[in-house]
Amino acid sequence: MAKLHQMNVQFVSQEDRLILRVRMDDDSEIHAWLTRRYTRLLLGVLNKLLDQEQGKADPVPVQAAMKSFQRDAALIGADFGTVYDRSATQHPLGEAPVLLSSIKYQRIDRGMILLTLGLPDGKTIGFQLDRKLLHVLVKLLEEGAKSADWDLAAISHSELEALERPTLRTFH
Repeated sequence: MAKLHQMNVQFVSQEDRLILRVRMDDDSEIHAWLTRRYTRLLLGVLNKLLDQEQGKADPVPVQAAMKSFQRDAALIGADFGTVYDRSATQHPLGEAPVLLSSIKYQRIDRGMILLTLGLPDGKTIGFQLDRKLLHVLVKLLEEGAKSADWDLAAISHSELEALERPTLRTFH
């Protein structure tokens, strides 16, 4: 499996969407559209994953301080200055951005997360992310949402859990 090489998130005003560009170390690249709703849900999932590694026995202010400290530590070594390289020769899902419609995750060995982003046609995009890359992706998404002036309120854990549960709906 190819490893993540670069990520980039930008607001495209004509589409009123964020575009996520992910370049892998095998010279492949994926472009995906993120709607406001999808971005809010994705941030909720990513923050839930980061929160799950926090000590729940600590008081809430201590948990928040620890999360902030861990985020700052993770972002210190991240390279936000290098210009995103758009010279990929392989585009497995095509050169046009694809619309994302689902989010799944799975914990795998040694603190890694397999984040799977789904397309409406059933195809998926999978990334292995460690804690540092989770923080980087959250920062990129937050900055993209800020440049879009979306003012995203964080989705609560209870809202997220309700969305993750399958529901039976009856329409008359």
